[in-house]
Amino acid sequence: MGNQARGESSYQPALLRAPFQAYTAHPVMHSSPPVPAPCPARFRRNRTKRGFTILEVTMATFVMALAIATSVTTLNSGFQMIDTARNTTIAAQLMQSVMEDLRLLPWDASNPGASSITALQATNNGVAGNVTLDSSFTAGDAVAAAMVARFTITRTINDVSGQIGMKEIILNVQWTGIDGRTHTLSYSGYYAQDGIHDFYIN
Repeated sequence: MGNQARGESSYQPALLRAPFQAYTAHPVMHSSPPVPAPCPARFRRNRTKRGFTILEVTMATFVMALAIATSVTTLNSGFQMIDTARNTTIAAQLMQSVMEDLRLLPWDASNPGASSITALQATNNGVAGNVTLDSSFTAGDAVAAAMVARFTITRTINDVSGQIGMKEIILNVQWTGIDGRTHTLSYSGYYAQDGIHDFYIN
């Protein structure tokens, strides 16, 4: 009994020793990815402050300048074409109006000094700017009058060879566009003393 009592203080059951033995004999291993070695501070600083090279900036500037120059040239050409088309339309309207006024005139004036086809042919025929539009064409509008003033209208009346009692009327309109070039548009028609149909039916 005495031995057993003394042995109880040094005796440890297996259940009490098992957790400690299992922990010490078989430690738990955890796998984890390798941690890269830290980069030196100077390499991290160079990576964060790296920008474009001079060659890259030069190429980008060249491409941008080429695109802008092409766009400006295209826009300028478009504006010139629009201005030419607009002025051509106005010039055609001016010539049509002048031609209609001439067709309303008589062949010979019954009164001296009155306007007629033969009188116009004998006065300033073919002189540049010999046609003046009255205010009825612009309806008294100052803006329209200033726009029409940019056009120079010239009237030329000629006799038709081999045809008696027939005149050829040629109208020329000249103006300067926004491109600085001079543009000209021509219109021609015939005026017959007894009607234009007589010369084509016979």
